[in-house]
Amino acid sequence: MKKYFSILGLSKNANYQEIKNARNNLLKKYHPDHYQGDIEYAKKKSAEINDAYEKLVNYINNKNLNIAENKSGINNKKFKKKQRIKQENIFFSYIKSIYKKIKVWLKNKKYEIHLNKENKKTNEQKIKSEVKDNKNKTYIKNTIIEDERAKELKDRKILDVTISFLVILLIVLVIMFITGAIS
Repeated sequence: MKKYFSILGLSKNANYQEIKNARNNLLKKYHPDHYQGDIEYAKKKSAEINDAYEKLVNYINNKNLNIAENKSGINNKKFKKKQRIKQENIFFSYIKSIYKKIKVWLKNKKYEIHLNKENKKTNEQKIKSEVKDNKNKTYIKNTIIEDERAKELKDRKILDVTISFLVILLIVLVIMFITGAIS
């Protein structure tokens, strides 16, 4: 810290306003457009001044924050508890967003299944009308319907397995969070 105070030409107990004024005065002096000497030196010096200013402002802000915490009686346990609650809120909002995405996905999947059922009905009606026209197409009708039913059962099984997996994953995550395995 001494280095940064010395760059700005200040004492160690300078306040924010003094730091700001010193930075502004030095930047005016070493600004590359106004400096009479080497421009590269002026650029390096300006960058050094800005860096020192940022470090000192962060130092003062952290120092003031620590003083305010100590005066208000906030101890580490309360602070950690607040941080944990904040992390829990972030975690549960993330879980909610995942839940909403799953809900939308399931709604879309149900709509697809509904459309497939409607398409199957129309296909079955077409096939029945064709069968009435020609008795020889009975074999084709049974094969198409059986294929469609097998596909529907397969889609349903995939959907059931996916939902089960997501529910189990959600339960495991909540248990891990509650036990403190993840934070």
